[in-house]
Amino acid sequence: MDEKTAEEVMFGGEDVEVIENVFYDPSESGNRPRLLLGTFPAHLIEWKEGQEHNGSIPFNPTFKIATEAEGLTGIDLNNGDTVDAKCCIGQTVKGKGIWLDPNPTKENRWRNKGYVEFSEALQFKLPEVEDPEDKEKKLKNLVKLDEYEILGRPIMITIEKEMDKRPGKEGNFFPKVFYVSAWDNGKMMEEEKNSLLEDEEETTE
Repeated sequence: MDEKTAEEVMFGGEDVEVIENVFYDPSESGNRPRLLLGTFPAHLIEWKEGQEHNGSIPFNPTFKIATEAEGLTGIDLNNGDTVDAKCCIGQTVKGKGIWLDPNPTKENRWRNKGYVEFSEALQFKLPEVEDPEDKEKKLKNLVKLDEYEILGRPIMITIEKEMDKRPGKEGNFFPKVFYVSAWDNGKMMEEEKNSLLEDEEETTE
């Protein structure tokens, strides 16, 4: 039997079986699933508590782009093109950590600003109480963001690019949620929320 080069085996003759009616056009990118930079409607699908650090507790959120993103546009991270956000629907993206200082001093109350903004973006109305040291001032009383209460909630997310700091990956970027706001007309993911909670229970057993 004559020896053949790799090129001959891959591209020619009777050794290769063609898949009928299956083609690829390298000039077309299509609507392949990918994440875009921009602001989109989404749902919170994961809320992981991290290790306490310097008295504060980090929470790591993950979001899923909602079907209502169709018709919106975003920026392709790789080439800067403006494209329909339909390609993002169903994709998941992680957000920046949300920090909670459970025992802030008066001087350090500002540390919970991100936690408050995240709570309000999930449409929790925080109770306001009178500052015991200044009766003219109102303080916002934080609420516990329990995953059983918040998973599946609608939220608007803004995806930006973050630099990869891993060794050997410097100079690369990946999408991450930097900002959140309220999705006023968004609806809960009721059925998927139940599934998410069941998955959480299985992993903790």
